[in-house]
Amino acid sequence: MEYYVYLTNDCNLMCKYCSVLMDCKTFDIPLGITYNIEDLISFIGRTQKDRGDSQVDVYFFGGEPTLEFPSMQKNITELKNNLDNYNINIILHTNGLLLDSKLPQAILRQLDLITLSINYHEIPHFNLGKGYFKKIINNALEIKKMLILLQG
Repeated sequence: MEYYVYLTNDCNLMCKYCSVLMDCKTFDIPLGITYNIEDLISFIGRTQKDRGDSQVDVYFFGGEPTLEFPSMQKNITELKNNLDNYNINIILHTNGLLLDSKLPQAILRQLDLITLSINYHEIPHFNLGKGYFKKIINNALEIKKMLILLQG
């Protein structure tokens, strides 16, 4: 099963076209986590048992989940410690702008996949800046280098 775990509704871009991030103040939506990690673990455990599924794919989502590395690390640790009878894949869904040196190696080591949300066609319409796409690509290349070093 796939589980989409929101770490924050906050984002470093605030794109007007975003379908996830709404005006949190207007709609009284919290920026940070309001769920209890024990409840999340219990929910995943029950669902996996009911489905008879040994595969758990956890997507860290948001807003922008890379704004919440401490919460991400806590969630990864707790999920892996408490759901150790399942095959857990950790996936980061990000806009890629904060992947450079800010991504802790402890988290990088535990990621099975990074998905990048690149809205290239929207750049001119929403003033995302000329360097937006280039920064994401450069950050992805830096992550690749970091992974090679960690594996070597």
